[in-house]
Amino acid sequence: MRRVEYAAVIVLLGLLSALPTSAETKTGMLCVIPDPPGCCTLVTVPFDLKTLMFRIDNGKKTPWPQKTGLKIEGLSLGEKHLVVVYSGGKPIQSFRFRFTDKETELCLLFDRYGGPDLRHMSKLCGCNNLSGSATGAVPIGESYTPVSGWNCTQNQPGTTITLCSQGDVANSDGTFTDGWSLGSDGFTPSGCGETGNNVDEWQWCATTPATGIGNLTGWVKTATVSIHGYVNPPMPCRAER
Repeated sequence: MRRVEYAAVIVLLGLLSALPTSAETKTGMLCVIPDPPGCCTLVTVPFDLKTLMFRIDNGKKTPWPQKTGLKIEGLSLGEKHLVVVYSGGKPIQSFRFRFTDKETELCLLFDRYGGPDLRHMSKLCGCNNLSGSATGAVPIGESYTPVSGWNCTQNQPGTTITLCSQGDVANSDGTFTDGWSLGSDGFTPSGCGETGNNVDEWQWCATTPATGIGNLTGWVKTATVSIHGYVNPPMPCRAER
C-alpha cells in the first residue's frame, strides 16, 4: 500500500492587511500618496520627483511611492511626529503633526503649490484599497474540528495543528503550506480513513481572540486526500486565495 502524500494547500494571505488591528492597541496610520510626474511644477521648493524620499520620526528614509498609496502604521496617538522630505539625498522640508482621538488616519501628499502637506483620509488617498503586495511575516495559527468517523482497523492517529501560541508566521511572500496526511503506511484496509469532513480554520493571531481568515474542509484516506471537494489523486489540489 502506498503512502499518502501531503496535500499541499497554498493559502494566500494578501487580504490580511484589511483586517482590523487589535482592539487593545490604538495607533495612527499615515497614507503617503503617490505623485505623478508633472504634479508639482508650482512647488516653490526645488525638488526631483525621481529622488524624492521621506522619513517619519527616527525611521529609515523611504522612496516616495510612485504607483499606489503607502501605509505607515503603528504611529503613536499621544506624541507629535516628525516628517522630513528629501530630494537628491538632502532634506528639503520638514514639519510635525499629531493625531487626534477622532482622526487617527491621515494622508501625506505633495501639494501642488506648497510641498508636503497633510489631508483628511479619503478614497482619493489610495490606501483604502489593498495594493496587492504581499504582507509577509503574518502571525498565523489554526483551530481544528475533527471528523466524526473513522473506518480503518487501527486506532485513529492524533492530529497535530499549529496553535497561535507557537508563534508561527507566513512566508515572506505572504503564503504558507498546510500539509494533510495520515502520517503512516500501516493503516488497513486499503482506502480506509476519515469518513467525514474536517473543518480546519486558519487564523490571524495578531488579535485577541484570533481572527479567522478562512476554512479548509476535507478528509484523508490511505490513498487519497480531499480538500474542498478536490480529491487527489486524480485531481490536483489547487491554491486557495
